[in-house]
Amino acid sequence: MKINVNDAQKIGSTLDAVNGRSSAFAITTHEEVLKIADEAEKLLEQKEIPNLMRVGISVTFRPSGPESASYRYSVNSTELTLQRGVGGTWFLVCVQQIKIFPKQVRIFNISISREVERKIIEKALKSFVVVGEEI
Repeated sequence: MKINVNDAQKIGSTLDAVNGRSSAFAITTHEEVLKIADEAEKLLEQKEIPNLMRVGISVTFRPSGPESASYRYSVNSTELTLQRGVGGTWFLVCVQQIKIFPKQVRIFNISISREVERKIIEKALKSFVVVGEEI
């Protein structure tokens, strides 16, 4: 699966197929998917990841569980993975119905390559001088 997040009709029908009748704790709209992509893009900008290095980065998202103590059992929710393409475009590459439990925290995990990891570390240490120990 690889659906452009700007394709509202395909995103909507895919979410409908995955979620079935579940809606309270599920990702159900195209707008929610766009918000997740926007949040990921803003984080990449904040970390000053160059645009060319953003291609292939993915984000896995799952909403938090019910906050109310009245929920004792799991509820149906949605977990999805978006992947960054060329030119700032995000694609829905995986979506599935999952069970979440009360008080379970939201997941927003960004997966990066080793090259991007090195770039982040390089930028973070840019203003520091690393001193080694001599024996």
